[in-house]
Amino acid sequence: MSKLITRFRELYHASNQQNFVEIAKRIGVSRTTLYSLFNDDWKQIQRETIEKVCDFFHCDVSELFEIQEEPFWTSVKTVGEVCFIFGGTLAGKEEKSYIGQWDIKVMHSFTEHLNRMSGKQRINIFSKTSLEFGKDPQTIIDFIKTHNTIIVGSPKANRLTEIVLAKLYGAEPFNPSSDNREKIPYRFVRPQEWGESKLESAVSEVGANGKLRGIFSQKSNQVIAFSEYFDDFFNRRIEHGRDCGLLVVVNRPFGTTVDVKTIILAGYTGLGSYGMAQLLLKERNNLEPRTSKPLERVAQFAFKKMSPDIDDREVTKTTFVQEK
Repeated sequence: MSKLITRFRELYHASNQQNFVEIAKRIGVSRTTLYSLFNDDWKQIQRETIEKVCDFFHCDVSELFEIQEEPFWTSVKTVGEVCFIFGGTLAGKEEKSYIGQWDIKVMHSFTEHLNRMSGKQRINIFSKTSLEFGKDPQTIIDFIKTHNTIIVGSPKANRLTEIVLAKLYGAEPFNPSSDNREKIPYRFVRPQEWGESKLESAVSEVGANGKLRGIFSQKSNQVIAFSEYFDDFFNRRIEHGRDCGLLVVVNRPFGTTVDVKTIILAGYTGLGSYGMAQLLLKERNNLEPRTSKPLERVAQFAFKKMSPDIDDREVTKTTFVQEK
């Protein structure tokens, strides 16, 4: 979606005017209004004010305002496509592709948004599963260096989340050594009861008391967001609960010269991935990386579950975690 911005600051500096109070008096508007135009943080502005400002600077409306393309999706519009990558599940002895209900909701939300954003331009939106990339980590790295990619799911649900998260921070995927794990700023904390076979991970580890579920911050040296799960989840209604997620956004990943973006939506459960997707779509203008380094955000979600037998959770509150 494009954004309407004001060029008042440029016009002000070009006019060599010095006194804001005097300008406000001459134009006939309040200083508060002028400051909001100067800082481009206005919400609405009266037609009469626009006319007065244009008269003062001897400019047209088209010189005072301009339509700015939304920067977050620039690479998607440039390349014209984006790929969603989902995880798989172990069914007996055979690993099969699997896309869950929350994965479908994530892709549906983005598809609606991207179709609105792109206007007449058609964005090719397609999906793959982790199984299509084989077992060589370099395969997924080569792919995301040439494609806009949205990787969905926790390291437990999607092994490509493990690979890409580890590689982005110079760690070795599936290496559970402490030295290796400490290279990664945020890791998933799992309960001891899951067993060691599921913990051969660089981005997941057993919590301090063996029971915690959540996201650990290397900076804070503690779990900063939590997930709640109940043994009889599908047998009863749960009026309130918590989940969490990790968002990572990086432009031109791994030093590629191609203008592409990689997004990781790693919810602790599927609901966390969906909640993070909703938060990203809402706050995207504040989530554009300003450097070549990855931008990370951890979020806490509150949910309600009103029926037994099905996973009908609804996100009721979303909050980015603020670290001290």
